[in-house]
Amino acid sequence: MMDLAKKQLDEVVLFIKETDGNELCLEIGEMRLRLKKGGDISLFRIQPVDRGSVGKSPALEEEVISVTSPSVGIFYSRSEPDVPPYVEVGSFVEEGDTLALIEVMKTFGPVSTEVRGHIVDILAKDGEMVEHGQTLFLIKREGVVNR
Repeated sequence: MMDLAKKQLDEVVLFIKETDGNELCLEIGEMRLRLKKGGDISLFRIQPVDRGSVGKSPALEEEVISVTSPSVGIFYSRSEPDVPPYVEVGSFVEEGDTLALIEVMKTFGPVSTEVRGHIVDILAKDGEMVEHGQTLFLIKREGVVNR
């Protein structure tokens, strides 16, 4: 899988800042980057979950997807310590919803989803250091019936 180097990411951010466009979506393999002028930067990977790692039946392999960390950083499930988390296990999410924040050098970037569905599991803990590509959330796509 191809990863964006920091220099390449900086060039993409500079490009969107210098153009008249308001939004840029870039897809490289399983990596998706969405930049909005004056708004959020979302970089994430969506991939089918290895059924062995979550103990699900083979029929669920394509129905549950993982949302991974876009970078090394500190995982936060909420925007402020005294507010509810963005999502909990069982929460329904829409495409583009923020699931958490990753702090990198005092900058907070959202972790978003590109699918509609229910949160099956949250695999990171608040305040925990996470690695690039680490699975943070498992989401069962909308319309999937529990078995």
